[in-house]
Amino acid sequence: MLLGLTSANAQKAVNTEKKAKSGFIIKSYKIDSLGYGFDILDGSNDKVIVRQTIIPCVQGIYRFGNDADAQKMGVHMAKLMAKGVYPPTVTVPQMDSIKVSLTFVKPSDIK
Repeated sequence: MLLGLTSANAQKAVNTEKKAKSGFIIKSYKIDSLGYGFDILDGSNDKVIVRQTIIPCVQGIYRFGNDADAQKMGVHMAKLMAKGVYPPTVTVPQMDSIKVSLTFVKPSDIK
């Protein structure tokens, strides 16, 4: 199951790859000049199971402000998935607690 929304022009040049203790692989990447996103892959077959290019728990269109924050959120979501939480949802207070920065994206900037 693929979760999240993606931009048709999302560039998937991988910046960082991390294998979480949960067995999932988190790959973060820059999406054009608008911010960062991440994929969570099944560690056994490299199949993408989550693609997160926007932050769905906030109103408006936001992307992760940097690679490290995209990685932090990916690790957090992978931990939820390892506990059987599907879909792995995140709240704004949870984002604040792991200190994730957001970048607002005007809809007209998405190509």
